[in-house]
Formats: sequence, C-alpha cells, structure tokens
Amino acid sequence: MPDAQEKIYDSPRSEPDDQLWLEHGTKLVGEQNKAIEATANSLMSVLGVILGFIQAIYLAILGFSNTVPVRTSARLLFLVPIVFWLAALYLCIRVVLARAIRVNPYSPDDLRSKLEQLTVEKQINLKLAFWMLAIGLVVALVLVLFGSKLG
Repeated sequence: MPDAQEKIYDSPRSEPDDQLWLEHGTKLVGEQNKAIEATANSLMSVLGVILGFIQAIYLAILGFSNTVPVRTSARLLFLVPIVFWLAALYLCIRVVLARAIRVNPYSPDDLRSKLEQLTVEKQINLKLAFWMLAIGLVVALVLVLFGSKLG
C-alpha cells in the first residue's frame, strides 16, 4: 500500500524513445533562461548602437534642421523617442539582471512554478523592450519627417 504522502501519477505506457525526449525536454528547460538572456544581451547591443548612432544623427537633425518646430513645447516632443529607447534599455537590463528567488530545493512543484514564473517575466520584459525600441524608431522617423508642421 502506498504511503499517504507519496504521489502516484497515472501515465500511459512508455514508448521506446520516451527517455530521449525527457532528456531533451530537461535540456531545453535548462537552456531557456540562458537563451532569453542572450537575446536580451543582443538587443542591448543593438540598442547601444542605436542610442549612439541614431541619437547622434537625430540630435544633429534637431540642431541643424528646419524640420524642428520653433516653439519650445513642440521641441520637447523630440525627446519622446529617446525616452522609449531608454525604457527599452532598462527592460533589457531587467532581463539579464540576477534576482534572488526563494525556492524549496526539495519541492519539484515549487522549483517548476518559480522557473516558469521567472521565464514568463523575462520573456514579457524582452517583448516590451523590443516594442519600445520599435516605437521609438517610428516616433523619431515621424518627428523628423513631419516635425516642422508642429509649429
């Protein structure tokens, strides 16, 4: 008779290659966070280039172009893309920044749920960073093309 605390799972009959797939799944779970962090590092590299190169061009356009509005309040709109780019950089840093997570090392359920929660959180931050980068680029393009019409 099984112990009252022991969990017994109903499962279908094993296939010959089940162990191979279980090992592959374990490897994927272990590498998932590393892949997300590597993507965030790549996005930060892209952001570094963009923040350096495009901001230099963008600020040169603002300084020497007649597309920039005369009113100071309209000029402040030209800072919006920079805010989006900095937000994207912040979100990428949140993805790669190490966090202390309290888990029970003897509880597979606790380990699984905390790892899933951490992975989902990192993926959300990475997607938000991508969209902040894209929105910043679109806003910068719109402001450069149509900024003179703002006043």
